[in-house]
Amino acid sequence: NNRIREKTRRSKIETAFFDRLVAAFPEVEMLPNDKTMLDGYEVDVAIPALKTAIEWNGIVHFKPIYGNEKLQTIQSRDSQKLKIAQRQDINLVVISDLDSKPSTLNRAFKDVCSIIRDVLDATN
Repeated sequence: NNRIREKTRRSKIETAFFDRLVAAFPEVEMLPNDKTMLDGYEVDVAIPALKTAIEWNGIVHFKPIYGNEKLQTIQSRDSQKLKIAQRQDINLVVISDLDSKPSTLNRAFKDVCSIIRDVLDATN
């Protein structure tokens, strides 16, 4: 059954962020937890038409919450994603979230909305 069940590791703040983006840009296709944009590596939000991917990096990307080995694995994967994005000319937006506070969500939402508007303006 574990192979069939889809497990999500999305935090509440990441889900709220995605929902706000979708509401703000209903005309733009956004895909949560996409594994196609970066050669099988998952991105939290993919916006294929804009060649933009968004990663919401919580505390586990910066501190050894689950041990040093796990932290090194996570940081190595983050580095690989960045290299692939650069190679494929994909704008990878990384949000660093060390506290998961509403102010972090609001700041990230405002910043990403600005980026999306800039990319939309450049493509029109």
